[in-house]
Amino acid sequence: MKRLATGIFLVSLAVAGGLSLLASASPDGLEHTLQQQRVGEEESLLAAPMPDYQAPLPMSPALRQLVAGVSGTCLVAGLLLLLGYWLSRRREKGSASPHH
Repeated sequence: MKRLATGIFLVSLAVAGGLSLLASASPDGLEHTLQQQRVGEEESLLAAPMPDYQAPLPMSPALRQLVAGVSGTCLVAGLLLLLGYWLSRRREKGSASPHH
């Protein structure tokens, strides 16, 4: 199971990093429509950590996109690992209690 999870993670990294380099700089359909309707032009409550899917680092735009894709994949993988750990601990505690 760990080999499968590692394989899926590595493929996800390759896809996120590789496909981010092929992403269009043009806004997608939803973003384009929102811009046309002038929705969301007001100040945001929170600043985006990676606006326009680019890491705020002093490097080329292609590398900033790659870093954003890979770091997003790692963040999601980390959250899933924490959730899995939490659920497995919860199941262990539930099975350790005596049944009435």
